[in-house]
Amino acid sequence: MASLIPQETLDEILQRIDIASLIGDYLVLKKAGKDFKGLCPFHQEKTPSFMVSPSKGIFHCFGCAEGGNAFKFLMKLENLTFPEAAQKLAQRVGIILKTEEGISSQHKEKDIFYKINRYAAWYFAEIFKTSQGRQASTYLAKRDISPETIQKFMLGSSTDAWDGLSQFLKSKNVPLEAALKLGLVRARKDGSSTYDFFRHRLMFPIIDSEGRVLGFSGRRLNDSKENEEPKYINSAESPIYHKGSVVYGLFQAKEALRKTRELILVEGNVDVIRLHQEGLTNAVAPLGTALTQMQVQFLARFVDRFILMFDGDAAGFKAFMRALPILLAEGHHPRVVMLPPGEDPDSFVRRHGSAAMTKLVSEAPMAMDWLVIHHLSQGGTTPSQKAEQVEKIIPFIDQLSSTVERQAYKTKLAHFLGSNSDFLSTLKRSENPSRTRGFSKVEKQEKISLERILFGLYVTYPQLIDDTLNEDVFQNIEDGFIRDLFQKSVTFYRSGAGLSWKQLLSDAADDKARILSGLALSDLFDVPENEVLQMVQDCLYRMKIQRLKGHLQTLTGEIHLAEIKKDPQLLNQLLSQKTEVVRTLKSLGEPTAV
Repeated sequence: MASLIPQETLDEILQRIDIASLIGDYLVLKKAGKDFKGLCPFHQEKTPSFMVSPSKGIFHCFGCAEGGNAFKFLMKLENLTFPEAAQKLAQRVGIILKTEEGISSQHKEKDIFYKINRYAAWYFAEIFKTSQGRQASTYLAKRDISPETIQKFMLGSSTDAWDGLSQFLKSKNVPLEAALKLGLVRARKDGSSTYDFFRHRLMFPIIDSEGRVLGFSGRRLNDSKENEEPKYINSAESPIYHKGSVVYGLFQAKEALRKTRELILVEGNVDVIRLHQEGLTNAVAPLGTALTQMQVQFLARFVDRFILMFDGDAAGFKAFMRALPILLAEGHHPRVVMLPPGEDPDSFVRRHGSAAMTKLVSEAPMAMDWLVIHHLSQGGTTPSQKAEQVEKIIPFIDQLSSTVERQAYKTKLAHFLGSNSDFLSTLKRSENPSRTRGFSKVEKQEKISLERILFGLYVTYPQLIDDTLNEDVFQNIEDGFIRDLFQKSVTFYRSGAGLSWKQLLSDAADDKARILSGLALSDLFDVPENEVLQMVQDCLYRMKIQRLKGHLQTLTGEIHLAEIKKDPQLLNQLLSQKTEVVRTLKSLGEPTAV
């Protein structure tokens, strides 16, 4: 919906808004030079580290790294969508959104969909109380799910009839087209009539953080071998339900998430319900799909810490292995609870009690620690077998943003291989596509720091673009985010649109806004103008040297592995590449150990 609002309108809102006045409505700000300082509203602190710059139109917390422009502040603080934040700020500065009528029309349609789903949720809850819902209530009773928990999660039951819900919605004058769009009913192939999508199932309403019913998840009640229907089915994609961006249990967990800033991610709906009943009210589940990047980014609006708790079977381990790189790539360092074989959170609590589960959660190790120990225990005895296990771990380690963490893990792997850690210090992920697919490049602080400084200099002194920017600059930038920003900035500048931090922050995602706001409010660029050109040239030279040295260290690691695997053809190729890199470094006047 954000795309419905013209960019020039968004720019005008940001030009008119006084960000210090806006944020001052929510917290106490004190003057700090040309900027303002206060206690951060996004994390607990005693010493103010939250900065607001009226001239740049941005905020940044140097304690938790939260940052952005006025849109980002409202979205984060009030959990608003971008259009909602835009409307609120537009009203504040007296701007009428050009697409307000279109937005209102869409909002009206969505409100109707929410109302229809609320009708359906009420219907399922009422059926649950009747003889038609006895099998669903018996299922929950056997699992000791209390009436209070049933009410908390608005659990219900669908009937075995083909048109039970259809007839109910008809009695409420719900348009058939709307029910079809929501996936509550389906049209028969011959087009003669419709039938209920959810039949004879335990019903779980999927509720967003505002308490609106987005859709439903249904568990079959007939588990006989003859029943080939899926165990769980979820609502189809609709104008208000997108399964890859929502989670089950969010509404019920919202307050706990805000208080603890931590969540427990489990696989199933019943697992969520069980943990909530046992007092672990910060549990949610990804609704029958593998955890997605969108879900992680959405949940990061509520929490800082993740705990993974998947089933103690092969499927649970696969779910963990899929989820971990996604979380690491988004800058999170989750802990993991590995349940005993054959157990899931629900069965574990029923068998061992809530105290045992609470103990597991409190003692949960860091997921990376667990992963390393797991793979090294599978290592075998020959150098080749050990190298194979190390190669499985390296892609995960390279997701870590901390240099210290990466080095610590790689040192541990080096000891395992009986080698020194030098060849592992910058070892890249395996180039085998089957192993790297789905891994996004993670920013490497020791390299990106120079890239960010260079980028900040160009934004602060855009005239440098005409004097020094060429293709060589882009070739030496390894961080895709910074490279894209460079190219975007050049386009802005050369089109005559100007270039500023405020402009770049206007459409940056949350995690990127934190980086930009931190750069904008740093003192790195407060240098005399006559020294800027030399500073740029120094950055460019050092970046080129770093890239070459990084490549050299990578080749050293790959050569070591090629020697272990006894692959002479690959070894000769790598040695030739290393010789060329060493020659280039020497031509630049950079000594290097061969």
